[in-house]
Amino acid sequence: MLEEQYKRMANAPVTIDLDALWKKLGVIRTGDDQVRFDPSAPDAALRTAITATPASGIIHPSS
Repeated sequence: MLEEQYKRMANAPVTIDLDALWKKLGVIRTGDDQVRFDPSAPDAALRTAITATPASGIIHPSS
């Protein structure tokens, strides 16, 4: 899936509808600096996986 997406986006500018992406992920802005997560959003499981803290509790920055 990512290979196909890369092929489409690698060599030309692509416009991403961020409002639609946030909605699918269930990220809802509730204030200037606040958001809440909607667990019933279509891609909420993906958002949960992306934002999960590892069992070790340690997040290692990529280098």
